[in-house]
Amino acid sequence: AADASSASQLSIPSGTYIVGTSITITTPIVGDGGILKPSSGVVITLSGDVRTSTLSQLFDISAGGSVKFTVAQDVYPEWWGTANTAIKSAMKSSAAGSRTVLQGKYYETVPIAFDNDPLAADGSDTAKSIEGANTAQRYSTTGGFFGTRVKLADSQNATMFTFNTATPTPPASQNTFGSGGLRNLMIDGNKGNQSAGDGIYIDDIKDLVFHNLFIWNCNDNGMNLEGQNNQISITGYMEVWNNGNDGIRAAAMGDIQCTESTIRCVNNGRYGFYIGTGSGRFNQIYAYFNTNSGIR
Repeated sequence: AADASSASQLSIPSGTYIVGTSITITTPIVGDGGILKPSSGVVITLSGDVRTSTLSQLFDISAGGSVKFTVAQDVYPEWWGTANTAIKSAMKSSAAGSRTVLQGKYYETVPIAFDNDPLAADGSDTAKSIEGANTAQRYSTTGGFFGTRVKLADSQNATMFTFNTATPTPPASQNTFGSGGLRNLMIDGNKGNQSAGDGIYIDDIKDLVFHNLFIWNCNDNGMNLEGQNNQISITGYMEVWNNGNDGIRAAAMGDIQCTESTIRCVNNGRYGFYIGTGSGRFNQIYAYFNTNSGIR
């Protein structure tokens, strides 16, 4: 009723508002301390945007409901609370072309899968990205990290970020992510508390961008490419170190572009950079202190 009578924006004041029936809110929402809580199976569809400068919780989906944006915009995990599912909820609730923006702090997360299938229940992830708000960097003298750190939660035993073909699988030419990807993040695989999992897994994907990433401490590989048709771009700085197997494993690399990047592969359990089939264009690769060899 408030949405129907509003001419400009809908304020959600302090309190928890249980939504018992699936609804579409067309008016832009202003978070004002209140929380919308959809009941089990209920979907709150937002065709307007969220206008708030605060990062307080706005949605509670613990009862089994969900939130769905239909307009691309920046979304923040904090709108879904502080649980380790918040980043996944924010990314999956957003519309195609949206950014999930992380602040320069520490987050824990469950595994997150990007899928560009428009028929999937949670819609297409085309052109979606997860980005740290600040440029990531590591201090060489102290080893300290500045920026956004995302750690795989304990005992998840799976790959942290997966970019996979759609289901049902379309022709490879349709696996296009429209320059979505990951930017300005430190990805911590938490390998001491996992039995399996890569930092990033990529399979037959086009138009994907990785910018300024530090990938470390993964149980298996930092980055794992297994698609003959991969066409991805790595820009800025990428460092992969202290992973259990390879820093970057490219059994089927496809054709990747790294002409505007510096890649550093250090202290990995097998190879720094393993290349099976495929091709790529590179600017600078540093590989040292890896158990087997730097590049194979």
